[in-house]
Amino acid sequence: SRLDDLHDVVPDSACGVFVHGMEDEMEAVRLWCVRAIFAHTLVVSDTQILSDDLFVSIIVDTIVDAFLDDATSVRLHAVKTLTSICIIHRVKLSLDRADLTLQLLVDGDSEIRRAVRSLLQVCQLEDQECCRVAFKALLRAYQRHPTEMDELMVTSGKIGCNHAHIIAA
Repeated sequence: SRLDDLHDVVPDSACGVFVHGMEDEMEAVRLWCVRAIFAHTLVVSDTQILSDDLFVSIIVDTIVDAFLDDATSVRLHAVKTLTSICIIHRVKLSLDRADLTLQLLVDGDSEIRRAVRSLLQVCQLEDQECCRVAFKALLRAYQRHPTEMDELMVTSGKIGCNHAHIIAA
């Protein structure tokens, strides 16, 4: 019941509490933990996040791991949380993180697929290989959900615009 207050009391070096909370058997605990993680990132300065690889690794990896959660609500909130973190802190997604993210493009829940497309429109992919994998995943998503072609095309265009230097290479 106090997970939403953790961002006020948990120092950056104790982010393992979030990892522990994400492994709880109760869906409500995992959901509040995702919310608390985002709230914690709001009180940490941009320069601290960008310079602290351990912080980014723990927070972003914990959220990306939540993409595999059985509960739809936890997956959805995790995607929305990562979207917000990427907008605020400009965190780059490595190939491993991108792979887990891109798997949700074919999720059974249309709201999750929509949220993932929004995430891909604002996130920074690490390198050329990440972009290549993203475009292949968008093609697979089109094959599975052809009615979402317009949204997938917009997402492809945004990835291209956001990574013009990579695409040009």
